[in-house]
Amino acid sequence: MSTKVLPNETTVNLSAKHHQQCCGTDISKKERGLNPEWIESNCRSLNQQEATELLRYPARSGGIAIEGANGQCQLRPDKPWGGKPGKKAPKYRTAA
Repeated sequence: MSTKVLPNETTVNLSAKHHQQCCGTDISKKERGLNPEWIESNCRSLNQQEATELLRYPARSGGIAIEGANGQCQLRPDKPWGGKPGKKAPKYRTAA
């Protein structure tokens, strides 16, 4: 069963924007094409404060929290931030 999300809708845990980033199929936009049922069960949208609570250190933006089968979570920030000058910002952040 597939869930269709309209542009201004949100799923239970995921904003429409984050849902499209995860489930979209437009390769030119680098969307992931993940199974909608999997992301609805394992992903949720977080604001900056919620991301800070998840990471246990200050987050500089909200993003998508992705929970693995072992219960470990990672954050894919909306606006990735770097830790060291001159280094590329990581796409995913893990809790401290």
